[in-house]
This record gives sequence, C-alpha cells and structure tokens, in this order.
Amino acid sequence: MITVVSHRLDPANGKPPFHGTLTAGSAPTLGLIRRERWLPTVADHSGDGSVLILVHGYNTPRERFYERLLDLAPRMRAEGFTGAFVGFDWPAGGNPFGYDGDRTRAIAAAPRLMNDVIRPLARQFGAAQTHLLAHSMGSFLTIRALRSGAPGGQLLGHAIMTASDVDRDALAPGRSAGDVLAARARRLTHYHNTQDEVLAVPGTVVNGLRQRSGRRGLPARRYSTHQDVHCTDHYAEQRRGSGLTDAALFQFSHGWWFEDDTWVADAAQTLRRDPAADQPHSRELA
Repeated sequence: MITVVSHRLDPANGKPPFHGTLTAGSAPTLGLIRRERWLPTVADHSGDGSVLILVHGYNTPRERFYERLLDLAPRMRAEGFTGAFVGFDWPAGGNPFGYDGDRTRAIAAAPRLMNDVIRPLARQFGAAQTHLLAHSMGSFLTIRALRSGAPGGQLLGHAIMTASDVDRDALAPGRSAGDVLAARARRLTHYHNTQDEVLAVPGTVVNGLRQRSGRRGLPARRYSTHQDVHCTDHYAEQRRGSGLTDAALFQFSHGWWFEDDTWVADAAQTLRRDPAADQPHSRELA
C-alpha cells in the first residue's frame, strides 16, 4: 500500500490537505483516511522501519503521479528497498506551458511538505530512516521546504534528486541550496543527464540563463556528502532504442528515469546503503 498526502482540493470537502491510500486497478483508486490514522498506516507498511517520500515535478496531474507511484513502488521493492512509500502531491497543473504558475504553487506548497510530511515522518521513523526522492521542480520545492520553519538538524537520511530544476551554482557550499541540503540530509545523490531537453528551457529562457543542475550536474565545488551520478551515456542508449519521434523524445528526455530498470535498481540500492558511509564524489549510471 502507498499513502498520499495531497495539497490539491480534498474530494470530500473541497479543501486541502487530504490523506489517502492508493491501490492499483484499471485506474488508480484513492481511499481517504483520517489524518490521525496516516502515520500508523505508513508505519504498518514499512518492512524495514524506513520510509521514502516522493515529490513530483511540474506539469504533473494527480492521475499521472498516482500511476507513477503504483508502478515505481513494486519495482523498487523487487530491488530490495522494503520501506514505506509516501507521495506528496502538490497542485501542479497539467499544462507544459504553465511553468511560472507551477513554480508559484511549488513555493506555496513547500511549508506543507515540511510540516505535514517530512517532520512527522522524521519523528516517527528517525532522520536516518526517512528518505526523499524528488523529480524536476520537486527538487526546487524540496529545497524550499527544507529552508522553511525554524533552523534545526538533520531530517533526512538519503535525498535523491533526478532531473533537478535547481540553479546549479546554488548547490555549492556557502550557497543556500547546497547548505540546507548538507544540514538537513545525511547524503544527496544527484542524477543528471546533459541531454535533458526540457531542462534546457528553464536554464536558458525562464531563469536568466542559470543552468539547471539536472542538466549540467552538481558544481565542481560541492559537499563531500553530495554525489553526482552521470547518466548521459546510459540515457543515450535508451534514446537510440526508444523508436520515439523527436517530439516524444523531448518529454522522454526529462521523465525516462521512471521507465528505466537500471535507474530504478540504482536508486533502490542507494536507499539501502548507510547514508553516513563514504561514497565516491561522482560516478556513472551503468
């Protein structure tokens, strides 16, 4: 079972947030649960006392996120990660041209990710056993969340970012994003692909030519606990064998991670490692 904390409109009373459980079928089925039952439900479905929070990116309708959760969780379990899965569903639109609106909504949702999800789970499971996987603008939202509220210590064991829509230079030591990730998470694993066509747009048009880390990788000067995983060569192999049109490849270059068994296995194996253990500064996805 997968649980969801959603800050879209509650189908019962028209107000966010709401808590639910996801089950698979011809279409994802969401069953609402009371807020006070959410943490016990998450704990009941953790096989090893850990939990993984998943944060989607921009242009992600509710149904697509739920389908992704239901597909990803059993594949990661098959690769040995047996923790609970929690989806944080923020109100991204379903319009690829709605970047600015989604960014505004991500900023508004950030305190809710911290107060409604990360902090309660870290208290329940402990920081070392509370992990987070963010995609695209979800990485931007996550960093905003970790910066919100009162200063404090670590809240996450592993933080994993794919196709991160974050200013690359901001992830260096002494910069806001790099510092808060180092303070709040024991380890950052950052997957990037230099052929991500979607991230070429916010990196050159929307954000004043500031390159996105999910396309360019982490800065050369970075924290020792921040690992960069180079995925371009592996992606190029998947692209050659995809048979997709150029138009379809545009979106595929940004979201292929969740369809790729090699990446799913790598992410699951990352979550099984001790986040405090030494790791190479960078490596290739293979």
